Amino acid sequence: MRKSLMLTALVAAGALAGTGVLAHHSVQNVFDVNKTVVKQGILKDIDWQNPHAWFHFAEIDKDGKPVLDKDGKQVVWSLETTGPNGLRQLGLADRRLFPIGEKFTFSGYPARNGETKAFTLQVKFPDGRTMTLGFTEGGALVPSL
Repeated sequence: MRKSLMLTALVAAGALAGTGVLAHHSVQNVFDVNKTVVKQGILKDIDWQNPHAWFHFAEIDKDGKPVLDKDGKQVVWSLETTGPNGLRQLGLADRRLFPIGEKFTFSGYPARNGETKAFTLQVKFPDGRTMTLGFTEGGALVPSL
């Protein structure tokens, strides 16, 4: 009984440790910090969560028309950034600063695997303000928005 209980505890501890490793990552492992993307999009949703907040944008072209993928669906970009506490430290504690349905321009490090994900560097708000949310880990320059 004691050996069985100990084995169960070890398996559970290993599973939890593995989950933690998958949940948090190095920016450089997931995103190509030697490249940047600059996109425009309509804000669809925000995941205000730890350890990182996510912003989801429906991409639009320079004329404001939806950018479509090969299947005819609108391209959606998911941008990772610092968590809610980091956003609060930047003065962005109120989600209402990010109005759903409004146009934003953003720059970020693209995902290494080709997914439409990026680690946020800068965001240009609908009112024209530009704010740096991310940090520069690699050699890529932060483009002007």
